[in-house]
Formats: sequence, structure tokens, C-alpha cells
Amino acid sequence: MCLSKVYIEKEGKKELLIEEAAKVKIEENLVEILELLGDVKRLEGYKIKEIDFLNHFVILGKIKK
Repeated sequence: MCLSKVYIEKEGKKELLIEEAAKVKIEENLVEILELLGDVKRLEGYKIKEIDFLNHFVILGKIKK
């Protein structure tokens, strides 16, 4: 299976948020992440900063106001 890890970038460092993400959906300033076992996490005020398909990870960053 090709699942990805999702990290949040805080103060220049990556913090693991989700180990096995199956789906990431973006709407306006909302990021919705579906985990392998069906749990959903919603983060407001974040955007995708980087997606690495080869190494299976996504980095989210806070939207600057």
C-alpha cells in the first residue's frame, strides 16, 4: 500500500501528525485527512507546503495572516 505520513511544520521543524494517511483533501483554509482506519482529522488555517510522492510524506504549514 502507498500511504503517507503527514507532518506539521512548526518553527522550522517537522512534527509527525499522522502515521498512515490514506487521503488528504483541501478546501479553502481547511485540510481534511483520512487515516487508514477511517478516522478523520480536520485542521483549520493550514496549507500544503510539500508533497513527496517518492518518500510518501506531506508537510503542512500554518497559513500566515
